[in-house]
Amino acid sequence: MHVAVLHQHLPDDAAPAELDVLVQCEAVAKSLERLGHRATALSATLDLGKLRRQLLALRPGLIFNLVESLAGTDRLMSLVPLLLESMELPATGSSAIAIAQTGDKLVAKRMLCDHRLPTPDWFANDSKSVAHGGYIVKPIHEHASRGIDGDSIVTASTVGELRSAIARKNESVGVAHFAEKFIAGREFNLSLLSTGCGQFAALPLAEIDFAELPDDEPAIVGHAAKWDESSTEYRATPRRFGCAENDENLYRHIAELGKQCAKVFSVGGYARVDVRVDADGNAWILEVNANPCLSPDAGFAAAVKEAGLTFDDAIARIVAAALD
Repeated sequence: MHVAVLHQHLPDDAAPAELDVLVQCEAVAKSLERLGHRATALSATLDLGKLRRQLLALRPGLIFNLVESLAGTDRLMSLVPLLLESMELPATGSSAIAIAQTGDKLVAKRMLCDHRLPTPDWFANDSKSVAHGGYIVKPIHEHASRGIDGDSIVTASTVGELRSAIARKNESVGVAHFAEKFIAGREFNLSLLSTGCGQFAALPLAEIDFAELPDDEPAIVGHAAKWDESSTEYRATPRRFGCAENDENLYRHIAELGKQCAKVFSVGGYARVDVRVDADGNAWILEVNANPCLSPDAGFAAAVKEAGLTFDDAIARIVAAALD
């Protein structure tokens, strides 16, 4: 089968977080070829008319959608699956509506609450009250920990203080932010992989090990921890697999929460759910990523390997789910 591996166009000055999609594209294309397919890489811009013409000319049997942003913002990534759906072309991953809903963190949190799934309280600029305590100020629509660093953790007791903290981040990062109650404790990444017929397997749970972080650094996975290999944060926040005996119930609970998230947002093929666990052992859903990174050195691939599967096994399942 001819598969078009689609990713966003990258500017000449693209940052490492953006360039990572090319690593994904190469890994996926090679995997597809090992599986017996023919892969053609294709980049997407906001010129969706041009993309439509290219796809009509290529006539691929499947599009492997790796588009994470358009025109420099993650907020527009749902436009590509929307175009593919309008053309009735089969594509891997989640639908346009699933990507739009999970890509807007405020929409996602409201949906989680509507389905009685645990997510930390939050404060947006239209909020009227605030609970005293610690918050983490996060971009509403951007991912890959964009702009998140030690200054993202704030303590506030008034609406004005929190609005000021959000305004500072809006100005420094250049995108809209909100504040989420900071859950001090452990952090986990749960990867989900299709088993067919809309069902998902929870892959081995990865925990972020904060033990080596300096005392003056907050226990978070900020931008440096993800993308700056020379930073202390990067070296001091490794992922760990393996469940201690006293964590078995917690691990099962997080896996069940992840599967419920997959149903709530109707994700397709694969996904990742980020969770924090507080000092009392309560699990809180931070985000649902309907289009997680597929780089061979990223968390999803690591969970695939930990499950005893190969990268090709995972790509084959993602392809099968798209054609199901």
